[in-house]
Amino acid sequence: MALITPKINASNLTSGTIPAARIGNGTLNASMMNVTSQGVGLSGWEHIETKVCKSDGDSNFQQSNSRGHYTTRINVTSVRHLYTNYMIYWHFTQTGSVGDTNLLFDFLTYTQASQNNSVWYGSNLYQDWTTGNQVGASRNAATTVKILNAVWSRDSANNVFRGGVQGDMHIRGFGPELTGTIDGANLYNIDQAQTTAGYRTYLQFTSHTYKQSASIYMGNYGTYRNNQSIQARSTGSSAGSFGGFEFTWNKATSTNIQFAQGSWWSIYGLRLPTGD
Repeated sequence: MALITPKINASNLTSGTIPAARIGNGTLNASMMNVTSQGVGLSGWEHIETKVCKSDGDSNFQQSNSRGHYTTRINVTSVRHLYTNYMIYWHFTQTGSVGDTNLLFDFLTYTQASQNNSVWYGSNLYQDWTTGNQVGASRNAATTVKILNAVWSRDSANNVFRGGVQGDMHIRGFGPELTGTIDGANLYNIDQAQTTAGYRTYLQFTSHTYKQSASIYMGNYGTYRNNQSIQARSTGSSAGSFGGFEFTWNKATSTNIQFAQGSWWSIYGLRLPTGD
């Protein structure tokens, strides 16, 4: 016999369980989730946004940036006060017919412009099945991070999900952006009390593709520092403000190398236990 579960509503709950008013108003917020051992509030990794390119060059997914390249922007201005770290997952395919297009990465300012400042330092480890480990791309005061050389193109066969580049990235160091009190301390106030206020960030990533020119499967594993002093909670347009991330192809828009239909990204933020 199937188990029949009766419907339960707030008016049926007695005192000592869940207060009806906290359910009846349709809201469940952080202050209602007080866990003594963890502090007050929500915590852990939270999904922020996922976006899919629904057609080649979809304007809701792809834009052009100040470098003259097609880019996809991840805007976190409305939630940056919540998260200390970010995780991004992606699968991007380019619409060209030749695998000679590189995938690049940069921060966005609060006004959603490319940071485009010579502040990236780091390098990649390159691996494939023919030669093993090799030194990959490196950056010394560069304006972008190079995620991958020679991304597998979609080509005429429409290899959207067989081709392209897949990967994930962990970005750290955004603590001073937080508005909540963490373990009784406000990280923003600590930052502002420093002789030179501002924070700097690090990232690491993994990415994979098929290199058409050499017929090999390859991975790139990178670690980078962004050496820009970011001013916490800045709403200006300078490179020292923060508003998100961008992935961009290295080809001029005149070449018409765009993000192909089916490309996607998904971003998550790490929220520490707080009283917000």
